[in-house]
Order: sequence, then C-alpha cells, then structure tokens
Amino acid sequence: MQAVFISPDTRWILAASKDLAWLSEAGKDGRFSKGIALPVGTAQIRHAVFTTDGSRLVTISDTIRVWSLRLDNLMRLACRTAGRNLTKDEWEQYLPARRASRSARTSGAAGAEFP
Repeated sequence: MQAVFISPDTRWILAASKDLAWLSEAGKDGRFSKGIALPVGTAQIRHAVFTTDGSRLVTISDTIRVWSLRLDNLMRLACRTAGRNLTKDEWEQYLPARRASRSARTSGAAGAEFP
C-alpha cells in the first residue's frame, strides 16, 4: 500500500495503492475488517479525505469521487463487486458492523438479501 487514510472518528480506514483501494471498518474489538475493494479503475489515488461526520469519503486521482459510507450503500457495493450476495461468514469478515436485519435489492445481485 502506498497511502493510508483514517476517518476522524477512527471508524474507517482506506488503504490505497497504484490501482487498488481497500475500505475497512473498525470492529468492536478494535481490529479492522478485511474490507471491500473500491472500484477505482487504473488511476492511483493521490489523496483521500473523510468528511468530519464520517458519512462520505472523497478520493482524488485522475478524477474526484465521492463515496457514501452509509452501510446499506457499502453492502450494495460489496454484492455488486462480487456479482452475488455474500455468505454470512463473508459479511462478518468484510463488514462486521452491518445490521443483520437489512435487506435490499442491488444491481448485479438482484434480490440479494443481506443476512
């Protein structure tokens, strides 16, 4: 990884390299989850900043992107990236703070239910 960015509330950490960015969430035990890959393309993230309320992440590469850090949006992104719903173990591994009662429909994983 070439750069690490931490949200003001220390809930989120972004690790970025040449063409890859991993967003991880702090678990109740203080350890960070494995996280989910953000689809940043081939451009290197040069800078990133979290909003003070921790609800969004702004990344700067060849373009500026604003990412919602709302849990339901991240869950949709995880399913879309995987092309399917995640297993219960994967949810615990990648998004440990997710709410067990959530469900949503996503493009790329239509009708997926989040455990």
